[in-house]
Amino acid sequence: MVLFSLSPRLLPVVPVLLSTLLLLPADEARAASQWQCRTGPDGEWQCDPAELDSGPYERDRVAPIYRRPQTTSTERSEEPQRRVFGQTIQQAELTWVPRQALPAATRETIPEWCGGAYQEQLLVEAELGADLDPNRVNISALEVDYVMGESGSLDGRVQARQGQRRATARSAHFEEVNQTFVLEGDVRMQEPGALLLGRRASVNLLDGDAEIDNARFVFYEGSYRGSADRLERKDGVIRVENARFTRCAPGDDSWQVIAGRVEIPEDGKVARARNARLNVGRVPVFWTPYLQFPLTSERQSGFLMPSVGYSSESGFDLAIPYYLNLAPNYDATVTPRILTDRGFLAEAEFRHMTRSMVNVLGGAYMPADDNYDGRFSFSEFRERVEGGLEPPGTFDASERWLVQFRHSGSWFDGFTTDVDFAEVSDDDYFRDLGTDLTVNARSEIDRSARMRLRRGGFQAQLWAQDLQVLEPGERDAYRRLPQFDMSWFARPGDFPLVAGIDAQYARFDRSDDDVLGFEAITGDRTHVVPRLRLPIERGWGWFIADAAYHYTRYDLSDTPDGFDDSPTRSLPAASVDLGLRFERDTLLGGTPLLQTLEPRLYYLYVDEANQSELPLFDTTELTFGSMQLFRENRFAGVDRINDANQLTAALTSRMISRADGEELLQATVGRILYFDDRDVSLSGNPEDVQTSSSSGWVTELAMRVGAGMDARALWVWNAPDREQRQRSFQLRYRPDARRVFSFGYRKRGDDIAQLDAGIVWPLSTQVSMLGRYFYDLEESRVIETFGGLQYDDCCWRVRLVGRQFRRPSRGLQPTDTETGIFVEVVMKGLAGFDGGLNSILEQGIRGYREHPLNDI
Repeated sequence: MVLFSLSPRLLPVVPVLLSTLLLLPADEARAASQWQCRTGPDGEWQCDPAELDSGPYERDRVAPIYRRPQTTSTERSEEPQRRVFGQTIQQAELTWVPRQALPAATRETIPEWCGGAYQEQLLVEAELGADLDPNRVNISALEVDYVMGESGSLDGRVQARQGQRRATARSAHFEEVNQTFVLEGDVRMQEPGALLLGRRASVNLLDGDAEIDNARFVFYEGSYRGSADRLERKDGVIRVENARFTRCAPGDDSWQVIAGRVEIPEDGKVARARNARLNVGRVPVFWTPYLQFPLTSERQSGFLMPSVGYSSESGFDLAIPYYLNLAPNYDATVTPRILTDRGFLAEAEFRHMTRSMVNVLGGAYMPADDNYDGRFSFSEFRERVEGGLEPPGTFDASERWLVQFRHSGSWFDGFTTDVDFAEVSDDDYFRDLGTDLTVNARSEIDRSARMRLRRGGFQAQLWAQDLQVLEPGERDAYRRLPQFDMSWFARPGDFPLVAGIDAQYARFDRSDDDVLGFEAITGDRTHVVPRLRLPIERGWGWFIADAAYHYTRYDLSDTPDGFDDSPTRSLPAASVDLGLRFERDTLLGGTPLLQTLEPRLYYLYVDEANQSELPLFDTTELTFGSMQLFRENRFAGVDRINDANQLTAALTSRMISRADGEELLQATVGRILYFDDRDVSLSGNPEDVQTSSSSGWVTELAMRVGAGMDARALWVWNAPDREQRQRSFQLRYRPDARRVFSFGYRKRGDDIAQLDAGIVWPLSTQVSMLGRYFYDLEESRVIETFGGLQYDDCCWRVRLVGRQFRRPSRGLQPTDTETGIFVEVVMKGLAGFDGGLNSILEQGIRGYREHPLNDI
């Protein structure tokens, strides 16, 4: 064997490796005589005997890979497909390793549905030995024939190596006149990030141009592999003739792109294919004269994966998004969408990011919806005409649109800004056209803009809010134009007393001209609460005394006759919160735990005032539950502040793991004892005065059983008749990302009783079932249900989901049920996006989180 150590004159051997492609090294060779050659001052070769350490070197630990014996091409074609750890010869040649043979650290990074992964074989420093110099190229062969100044031939286990770049072949030939280097026979080239195999490779050492015949290649970063009749690198551009590529494992051609020509620019970030078709198996399913796909994880302009669906109201639904990478800090997505029973819908989203803010601007427009007239679908319109509810007439297609803007900014320490605005053309837009399949439950759009400042004990917020109500027949909500909130607290010296003040100013208006009387009132509200608090916290418990004075003033417009247009309200309030902590060590199933017992007393006094003539801008009564036991006000908002003379008694116990501090169980039971009637109500009607001497018992239980299981239960019942006025139960089992089961039940008064169950569960390594069942027990009808199957592996994902949901009622009109079938096919690695089915799973099934789309 002869070893050469080449000067920078032969460094273009590396660019020849297509600047991105290199090969596996052959075994280290040994020979009795070794030579070290370099160019002398006159440019001629100077060769001297050399004692070079040829190893062996300790190799990096990699998974076992089958090593092909030294055979001829004919012998190899007749050799049976032997396997080691389930690995075929084809997989071994491309460095693809079965899952069970991967190192444990690598195996944990890939999903369980992937049967393996490419394992790039890089040399460690010990293997490189003296070859750490990037300007040093080592070439070895069993036989060398060299004519000084003319040409050279190398035969038998030819190897070339420059650092991590490696090339091997059976033979090689060098022409010094035109500076060409030709590798022949089982050519294999590898460098960090890529691998290339071929029958013959030719390299021009002057300009780095190269070509390879019958090439096979692997790009490690994107896990792409492919083949080509010819691959050449010229003027920094890689051109591939008659190419096939896929992201599937070697031997699996579930999908592949076949192109007449593929070009990869010098930056190597994208590939551009001409005359390309997509095959699923052997069946062509898509053809395009031009296709662009990314070779790295960097953002690139191009088409994303289309989404396909079908529903009884919209017909066949096809959306083909196009992504525009406009600049490093802003991009856009444009999505033309065809709904066969409605028409054409154009959607677009623009995103902009700077160091201090993120902005998103989106919109959609449909010139005419053939199945919607602004109020009803065509089937609803026909039924109303036939039923005499509408006069006969022409069904007029309505235009439909959506605009959206979101902003989040952080400008300096403690100062932030947020904007969330959206508006749609009609109440049914999201139910009919939304890509998010769960937005049919959305009853309103909350639009707001706010600025916040936080510095120590000072907080201030200026904001505006408006709601677009999407429920038919509902009144428009009040708008805050604007509202200013401020709070400040400080502790004087070392004394534990805390002094503070809460203040709020808000202007309320509404755009609904149909409202009359009390609901038509608009105006300003000023609310100020100075407060003193004495918090004492110790390991054995706590004591918190609080005194406050609530002052509220209104300046109103459009008040009914006889109502004061400048009412005020003054209410002193005080509370005492006392709790103790008892702890003990215990064992449960051999697990050391800390158990606590925490009795708590909370006394609240709020003076009574007549509030029946105050408007109701933003106030509702909260549902009674465990959180209400210790609230100062049972109303949300400040238009009503309850009168109170009451004592809450509660007992809480916790089980805390000694090992990691996790709370495994929390149980609370408590009730409120009332010493006076509660005269304040939303309506001000004397019949709504609450006269009971105690609240219902509240019992809440939260458990984390372990192995991904947790449960929560709540019971509220009245003491005299022991009637359960409210109860709910939630159970979730999530042992890993692929397995989720959730079950929920809630009962509230006489109007609400609902059952909700969801599941995502694997039936095999690749196939999972998914579903949700949401049922109204009071009305004995299904609110929403869906079910389907999902297939997932390293190279593609297929989902088939059938869904049925009930539309909101329109007064006495019976509600309609809509049925849809949705199909999502993602060829991983061809760029994709959420076609809507991720949202139906994540929002419909409690605890489910989607795995990143293009992760293998």
